[in-house]
Amino acid sequence: MQRTFLIILTLILLTYPGAALSGDIFRGIDTTKLSLSQQLDLEALLISVTHEKGQPADTKRNDFWRIASELEEPQLQKLIDNVQKIYIDHRLLLYADTLRTLRFGGITRSTQRENLEKELLQRGLVSSRQIDHYDDLLLQLLNKESTPRLSGVGILNENNLKLAISALEDGGQRLNHLLHTPPDTKKRTAVNTYRTSDFALQVQGANGTVDITASFTFHFTRGDTSTTKAEIREKEQHIIDTIRHILFTAEVSTLEKEHAWSRLQQKLLRHINVIIHNGHIDQVDIDKWLYAQEEALLR
Repeated sequence: MQRTFLIILTLILLTYPGAALSGDIFRGIDTTKLSLSQQLDLEALLISVTHEKGQPADTKRNDFWRIASELEEPQLQKLIDNVQKIYIDHRLLLYADTLRTLRFGGITRSTQRENLEKELLQRGLVSSRQIDHYDDLLLQLLNKESTPRLSGVGILNENNLKLAISALEDGGQRLNHLLHTPPDTKKRTAVNTYRTSDFALQVQGANGTVDITASFTFHFTRGDTSTTKAEIREKEQHIIDTIRHILFTAEVSTLEKEHAWSRLQQKLLRHINVIIHNGHIDQVDIDKWLYAQEEALLR
């Protein structure tokens, strides 16, 4: 298996330069219980999961947790956090900023990407040189000095970026499934959930905006649950405003479709997990979803 994973990793690094960040996923983690070959196997497995279609096979899930379980719990949680933020969160924010640069002109650096890059820099997970390189690419794109390429996207144009974002969102869902479903996972308990208060939001209907009264339940399986709940409670209004902003462009007719909700859930997870710092939310469920007139339940 070691040779196979090394070949996979080499091919991905050659064809997917964005994976250069992956060499830092063990930064700040005590890996004395893992051999170098185990670290390489783990890293190659994570990268392959983000690129393959469909949920990870049980064999891959078992391979991941067989190696990962060698780490102490705090070290394992650091690894999961590093993987999520490097492989998925940062790239999605970067691709979204690049798409905005193409559409509207002017280099776009969203507050979320800026905050995440500051965190990654402080933790040594990315270098300032890497971040400067991304900004240089956006400047080339804006000034039309050349036809820049971005890892995971290819030639920078709107269609390629949309495809890359969609593929990465799917990859994030698979990675999330792998990272948070160890074999024989115990059933969630109420202590690992938080329900928001009811609040008003708007989505798009056939004849304009539709007023909705909603509440959401967040599930988290890592971190100190009391600390996580306390932070969510403190930042609930910020989180609610974020949900309102994301759902405002959603269409009522598509929200009942499982695939559409799955994509939307991943987007909510990314944005909410940027807001909180204690623990990690790995699932968002609609708890209440009513027309403002309470004529019918949507979910």
